[in-house]
Amino acid sequence: MRKFKQLLMALIMMLFVPMFVSAAGIVEADDQITTEGEYYSNKIIAGDKVTNEAYIDGLALLTGNSVKNNGKLSYGFLAGNDITIKGEIEKDLFAAGNDITIEEDAIIPRDVYLAGNKVVIKANIGRTLYVAANILDLRDVTVNGNVKTAVEEILVNDNTVINGTLSYEENTIIGNLDAATINDVVTYKESTVKPSFKEEVIDTASSTIALLVTVLVLFIVFKQLRETIDEIEFDVASFVKNIILGFAFLIVVPVASVLLMITGVFLPLSLIALALYAIVLYLSVGIGSYVIGRLLWNITKKDHNWFIDLIIGIVLVNIVGLIPVVGEIVESLITFYGIGLIASLLKPSK
Repeated sequence: MRKFKQLLMALIMMLFVPMFVSAAGIVEADDQITTEGEYYSNKIIAGDKVTNEAYIDGLALLTGNSVKNNGKLSYGFLAGNDITIKGEIEKDLFAAGNDITIEEDAIIPRDVYLAGNKVVIKANIGRTLYVAANILDLRDVTVNGNVKTAVEEILVNDNTVINGTLSYEENTIIGNLDAATINDVVTYKESTVKPSFKEEVIDTASSTIALLVTVLVLFIVFKQLRETIDEIEFDVASFVKNIILGFAFLIVVPVASVLLMITGVFLPLSLIALALYAIVLYLSVGIGSYVIGRLLWNITKKDHNWFIDLIIGIVLVNIVGLIPVVGEIVESLITFYGIGLIASLLKPSK
């Protein structure tokens, strides 16, 4: 189920794209928009009510409250409340929404990835179908590949044909299964076993040591970075400012990277940006914890030793992280603060 939730979140992130890219030439945005013609490039279409009648030979992102595709897409990415899919998807289809319907006249020869509340499929699927939903309706359809699900209920009938393997969680409600023609059926049990406190402590200790060593090496190699951080005066206003900056960085960078990736021309740049993004995320906790360590050491009124500050901060933050709810909140704030601090250091000086 966790993988399907990750799929859902990744697809939902597409809803944020239009807010950051309205000035881009590949974007059409309006309350009600209908796209026609032929486009031999990637295209983003956003609005309250979006209807595509066009042929888009590239990556097509359609996002809005009501989204309908009647045209032909090379790759289809759809996100919205009510999604209706007709026409042809030449390659793979990705969709996330509340109600998702694939109509009978849809042509989808390859894989389909869907995440929503209710998913109704009336057209045949050429290859594998992946679905995360509450209800999956597979009546009167043929799936030529596997059907992998994380759903509450599956509807099938005697006209349901699955030429591959149907896999679902053992508590899924599925009636009339014997009437359907299915090559193989596999059930799985979602793991609900929580790690013991001892295991959590061991994991925390190992991650603490790894982070400590990483930041230690970073500060030794880039001594000026540590000295610059040491010169920053900590106050509530700057703390809140960096948290807000860090949260914005957390959202904007992956969205901008995806847009660069969609253009094709800037693919190497987008991959570099995502790699740096991952590095900043990891280092943010360590650098944020270092600042916390310095603040706590100030209480002793003794001369600073940056190595001790680092140990105090990282160890304390990771110990607090073991506390339910409180630990998650503290770690999130430290992460946002660390990201914001790094981002502020990366800004060119005036």
